[in-house]
Amino acid sequence: MKPLELEEVVAAMEARPLGQPGHHLVGGVSTDSRDVQPGQLFFALEGARLDGHRFVASAIDQGAIAAVVSHPERVPDDLHEVGLLLLVDDTTAALGRLAAFHRTQVRAAVIGVTGSNGKTTTKEMIHQVLRARWRGRAAPKSFNNAVGVPLTLLSVEPDDDYVVVEIGSNAPGEVAHLARMARPDIGVITSVSETHLERLKNLEGVAAEKASLVESIRDGGCAIVNAECGCLIDQVRSRRRRGVRFVRFGRDEGADLRATDLEVGPDRVAFRVNGDLPVTLPMPGPHNALNALAALAVGEELGVAMADGAEQLIRFEPPAMRMEVHRWGDVTFVNDAYNANPAGMAAALEVLGSWPAGCRRVFVAGQMRELGAASLPKHQELGGRIGRAGIEVLVAVGDTAQTVVEAARHANPHIHAEATADVAEAAVLLEQIVRPGDVVMIKGSRAVGLEALAETVRAAAEKTPASGAAAHGQR
Repeated sequence: MKPLELEEVVAAMEARPLGQPGHHLVGGVSTDSRDVQPGQLFFALEGARLDGHRFVASAIDQGAIAAVVSHPERVPDDLHEVGLLLLVDDTTAALGRLAAFHRTQVRAAVIGVTGSNGKTTTKEMIHQVLRARWRGRAAPKSFNNAVGVPLTLLSVEPDDDYVVVEIGSNAPGEVAHLARMARPDIGVITSVSETHLERLKNLEGVAAEKASLVESIRDGGCAIVNAECGCLIDQVRSRRRRGVRFVRFGRDEGADLRATDLEVGPDRVAFRVNGDLPVTLPMPGPHNALNALAALAVGEELGVAMADGAEQLIRFEPPAMRMEVHRWGDVTFVNDAYNANPAGMAAALEVLGSWPAGCRRVFVAGQMRELGAASLPKHQELGGRIGRAGIEVLVAVGDTAQTVVEAARHANPHIHAEATADVAEAAVLLEQIVRPGDVVMIKGSRAVGLEALAETVRAAAEKTPASGAAAHGQR
C-alpha cells in the first residue's frame, strides 16, 4: 500500500474520529488482528461467525495505529477517547471507499477479471504472462468479493506496474459495485453460464451482471470478452462506452483471437493463436485454451509480445483445486473441486473423457448449489450428460445425488452409479471402488467439500498394489 496520511484516510472513508487521532502515516490495512503489523489500520469487519469489534483491543496491542469500527459500544471504553477509533456507518463499505481512493493514488494498471467460469485460472495466467516483463501482483486465492477486492487494491505498492483483480458475484449489482471501486484499465469476461440462478434468474441475467464490468473501464481502456457467449457479446456492446476498445476471443470465426488446431490430452492442451503462434499449457481442458487466449490478449495490451506470453504459459501451474492432476501409484486423481455449475461440469467431463482407453474413469459429482428453481432439471441434465460421456463409474454426492444417478443410468444402463448423502459416505464408497489404473475426478460446488476425498483416494491408491492387468484396464 502507498503510505497515506491518516487525515486522507479518514476523509476517504467518510469516518469520524473518536478523540484526537494525531498525525500518522497509514502503511497498510488488516482485517485479522493476528496479522496486524505496526502502522496498519485495523478494520473490525462483521461476519456470520465472527465480529471484528471483539478483537480491536488485540489489534491495537499488536501495533495498529487505529481501528475502523461501526459499533463503538462493543469496544473497551478506554479506547474511545485516545484517538484510536474511527467511526463509520459500515466497516466493509468503508474498506471499499478507502480502496477506491487508493486506486487513484497508484500508477499500476488495473486488470479486472470476471465471468461464470475460469476467473481464478485466467487471473493467474494473466499474472504469469505479465510478470515476464513487469512488476505486479494478482489477487490471492479467490479474493473476489466486497472484502477481497478492496484488500487486493490496497495491496498495490507505488512501484507496481499492474494488479490483477478478480471480481465475483452471486447477486445483481455486485460486479458493477466492485468494478466502480477498481476502475479497471482492462476488463476481462471469461465466460457466461448458468450460475447463481437463485438470484440472477437466467442466462440473460448472468450475462447482464458480468457485462456490467465494462461500464467502469477507464477511457482508452479495453474490454476482452469471450466471443462464444452470444448474449454476453450483445450485453457488452450495449454497455461499452466510447473510447473503450473491444477484443473478442474464442474458437469461432468471429473472434479476433482464435484458438485453432486444438490438441487435447489428459494432462495438457495445445493450440495455435489464429493458426500461427503455438501455445502449450501443462494442464488439461480445452476451456483452458480460452483462458490462455484472454491472458495473452491482456499481455499484448500491456506490451508483452504474444510469443513471450506463450513461453511463460508453458510453465504455468494451475491454482489449487482447478484441474490439479496428481498421480499416486497407478491411480490418477484430478482435483477440480473448487466450484461447479452446469458449464463447469460439462468441461470437467470433457477432460475426463480425453483420458485414453485402458483406464477406468471415475467421476465424483458433487451437488451444484445456488441454482434455485432450475436445480432439479439441471441435475437431471447433468446425469444424462454423465451417462453419455462414456464414464464407467459415477459417485454422486449431496441432496441431488439420486436424481443424478437415475438420469445417468437412464442414459447408460451399463454405468456403475451410486448415490451418497455426503462426503463421509462417498469416502467409504471410494475406498471400496478405487483400483489401480483408475482416473478419479472430483467436481462439485465449494460448499460440498469434495476436496476432503483427496486423502481417501490417495490412501486407496497406495494400499492397493499395481498389477499389469489392472493398470491396463483389464477387469
